[in-house]
Amino acid sequence: KRKYEVGRQYLRFVAENYANDALGKQAALRLADSFFEEKSVLGYVEAQGRFKDFRSRYPSHPRSDYALFRLAQVSDRQSEKPDRDQENTRIAAQSYRELIQNYPNSTYGTEARARYKAMLDLLAEHEFIVARYYLKRGAWESARGRFEGLFVAFPEYSGMEKALYWAGMTEVRLGREEDARALFERLR
Repeated sequence: KRKYEVGRQYLRFVAENYANDALGKQAALRLADSFFEEKSVLGYVEAQGRFKDFRSRYPSHPRSDYALFRLAQVSDRQSEKPDRDQENTRIAAQSYRELIQNYPNSTYGTEARARYKAMLDLLAEHEFIVARYYLKRGAWESARGRFEGLFVAFPEYSGMEKALYWAGMTEVRLGREEDARALFERLR
């Protein structure tokens, strides 16, 4: 009922005093959930620590996939726009990938796959923005390196058409007509 502080007192008591009991483990998970549901920056930081702690304490717990999913969601919710630092996006992508690989039959798998794709697109968009920045500044080699990295790391990027076009334009600027032609052919 959104009375987080009162509820957390009870959950902490049960989680700390009955840590090896099923009810204590459930309370530890609900305690982490209470911080997540608060939807504040401090709440997310606290939830992240608690979900990590739950996973390290109880790695074979039946709800371990849930804790990993929530851990991914914490970073997902803190991810920035593509023109900002992408550390939380990387963490979210790693957590979603770990969930997909380690718990293939998890009930959270479908949503994790969709969010994993979204996180990869966000990371790819960040690389595209950085490459375009170098392109605008006339740093052709740096832009070329970023585009090549984008193509290798994110082959299913949803904005691949624009990346191929600008990569081709970069190759033209560098005087590499054959490479530019190959990129434009791929775009076509």
